[in-house]
Amino acid sequence: MANGLAFSSNTTEDEFTENQAIFKVHKVLKVAGILDKQYDYDCGHEEWARNGVLLLNAALTIPLTDDSAPNIKEHCKTWKKFLAKLLGKWIEDTRFRQTIYVMLWGHGWKLPDGKRVENYAKELWDGIPNVPSNFQVRPAHHPTFPKKGNMFEVHAKEHFLEVASVYKDIFHITPPANT
Repeated sequence: MANGLAFSSNTTEDEFTENQAIFKVHKVLKVAGILDKQYDYDCGHEEWARNGVLLLNAALTIPLTDDSAPNIKEHCKTWKKFLAKLLGKWIEDTRFRQTIYVMLWGHGWKLPDGKRVENYAKELWDGIPNVPSNFQVRPAHHPTFPKKGNMFEVHAKEHFLEVASVYKDIFHITPPANT
């Protein structure tokens, strides 16, 4: 459903299911007290993008089936080259002296066939040369991974609160007009 900047969508939270990433991100922002729990917010995140929040998929979504492991590996290999260049150029062109937070969601997980896929996002980031010290990396589980042992909500809450303590109102979303 996300089709715009920073995982924007022309829908509201209540149109997402609880298994979709943006629903879980909004939920954690509410639990952290950054968004008001009483509202169903619009999922147009252009305000986030203007405030400096960049959300990227490290690789496009591929269904997890018994025969998908080879496809995932090849798919990630292709996207890794592209994203490494994109992020490397972004870092090279960034002249900010302030702290820049990079949240890497996607700890390893097991495929149905028992094979393991490691933290692709962290591996990608670790492969980028000359990352300045003001880039603070915060790895965590991915919001849509299976719940058992998934610490996404705990880690994301900590990370969002840390970022919000440095950059006030960065995760602002205007509440719907009819509330």
